[in-house]
Amino acid sequence: MLRKACAGYLALMMSCSVAFARVDSMDIGDNTMNWRSFVTDEPAVAFAQSKGRLWYATASGAGYYSVKTNAKQVLTSIAGLPTQGITSMAADSRGGVWIGTPQGAAYTGDGQSFKAYTKKDGLADDAVTVIHAARDGSVWIGSPKGVAVYRNGSLTVYSTAQGMCGNDVRDIASNKQGTVFVATNGGVAVYKAGQWSRHDQSTGLSSNDVRAVAWDGRKEHLWVAVGESDINSFNGKKWEDFMDVQEGVACIMVDTQSRVWVGSGDGIIKYNGFEWVYDPAKMPFPAAMCSSMHRDSGGNLWFAIDTGVMRLQNPYPY
Repeated sequence: MLRKACAGYLALMMSCSVAFARVDSMDIGDNTMNWRSFVTDEPAVAFAQSKGRLWYATASGAGYYSVKTNAKQVLTSIAGLPTQGITSMAADSRGGVWIGTPQGAAYTGDGQSFKAYTKKDGLADDAVTVIHAARDGSVWIGSPKGVAVYRNGSLTVYSTAQGMCGNDVRDIASNKQGTVFVATNGGVAVYKAGQWSRHDQSTGLSSNDVRAVAWDGRKEHLWVAVGESDINSFNGKKWEDFMDVQEGVACIMVDTQSRVWVGSGDGIIKYNGFEWVYDPAKMPFPAAMCSSMHRDSGGNLWFAIDTGVMRLQNPYPY
């Protein structure tokens, strides 16, 4: 199990603080990485960055920071949907923000007015588990009963009836070619050019129980967390299994140099291409837990952790 991070060190961080940390074990010398902390009252569970705002959610509420001024705004209502229990946030290609809740999804283009979407409006189910914004402008909204795709103002639902390998959607990723990878209870459902295919145990996964998924555009590899503690990767031809890596994986992210970051209830670990790094001292900042990750267009890395949302400036800008 991953060691717990030092609580005393975390207590020293201020809202929207900026600091420096050692580069990971793949780097040599005195290079440092710049990180910024957006502190929340409770562990952050979801976030999205858009139009100069850092949106965040905890178990009991949500809001946003102005990245420029550090001003914080707490949300009191999102089109009648609860601000408690938010499961996911995503910024789409237009700069709008989507918020997933146990009772539906909400969209805002300006941060002031919100529009709600529920099963009555075309979602697969009101219980939204994950929202993913693809580069082509489509927004994928996962649930325990399939996925709804928002395109050009309308919603289309996909489930096992349309060719998916499972209905319980846990995570979603996509690549610049427009292929979408959906982590489900029945494997990875792959949507490409209007058709569904799958990766499951019959094609090389160590388990059909897929918890998280990420795409490495540099190497064109697919990474997934499966079962209780395994990580699998697919290079386009065959799967490679990393057994018993970490229990309870919540999220996976790949940075610009193909390092694989993994978040769980025990913090953050990383695969540097040669080994899995568990030592918190070799991470850019301490984290006792991590529930969500995102790499933005500038290569900056974002993490929802126990103290809030951390932004790590692109550690590999070459």
